Amino acid sequence: MAGLIDAKTRVIDAKLTLVGRRSLVDGGLSIAYASFSDVGAVYTRGDNNVADEPLGLGFEAFSTPWDELSFTSDELGIMRQFVGDEYIVISDGTVKNQSGSAAPPSMLTAISSGSFDSFTNQRLIKTVADGADGGFSFIPSRVITFTVRDGSPFSVEPSEAIIDDVEGLFADRRLSKVTNFLFLPPIQRAVSSVGSEVSLGTYMNVSEIDQLTDGEIEVTISDLQTRTLTFSRLTDSHRLMIQAFETSDDGIKQLDVIEWGQLSELDDDGRARYLYFLGKVIDDGSGIPTFVNIFDLVVR
Repeated sequence: MAGLIDAKTRVIDAKLTLVGRRSLVDGGLSIAYASFSDVGAVYTRGDNNVADEPLGLGFEAFSTPWDELSFTSDELGIMRQFVGDEYIVISDGTVKNQSGSAAPPSMLTAISSGSFDSFTNQRLIKTVADGADGGFSFIPSRVITFTVRDGSPFSVEPSEAIIDDVEGLFADRRLSKVTNFLFLPPIQRAVSSVGSEVSLGTYMNVSEIDQLTDGEIEVTISDLQTRTLTFSRLTDSHRLMIQAFETSDDGIKQLDVIEWGQLSELDDDGRARYLYFLGKVIDDGSGIPTFVNIFDLVVR
């Protein structure tokens, strides 16, 4: 059968890891990037490290604790168990040492070391561009703090609120331009004539909200406390992944993110600005999910 394969093509026999099979079952498997590792490769001391004799037996692909590089959550926001070199993050956010003892001194230690160690243990093969220093840093490198006091940062919004009084997701203006949250009453459209839609019934728009505008967002952002992080020593093909967590004595909780998209105004250097709302989704007394905004993140 090998003779039927086009000589100009390459066939890769892939096997899904435990993480991949779990994502496939959940309907969230999306292959976006490919990487190569030399884990398990056998090198000799011959010319150019090429073996002069047949290599040993190769074993079937297997899963390792480092298959998952970062923390993930399901569609309900529940964190999946994450296994690192030293720490394990249980699905309820509880952090334990691999030995099963109590949590580490710092939750941030478990988050940062677990993800970086998993990435390092992949032993990925890569090409270092000329002049690249291979580093990554951001300024400032210290912890950034915000001060909460009367009138700041809640000068335009109430500093306290009862969750039952906060608008639910389908009435939240932060989602006012997301198609899945728009008022879309069912209609019937004739195949032959476009524009002759007939409503299938009378439906009430329970949200009754106007779309949030960029102008309103700019006013709100200008009135908030701001901190700036500057990333340096990047490459031309860099990809940044940002995750936000809330840490407490009870464990770790991953914050939810609403993507607003690109803002109409550019920054002072003419670069595009992208806005994200970070917060929590909490069910009110009627079981209606409600988004509680904590941070506004602007990426440029």
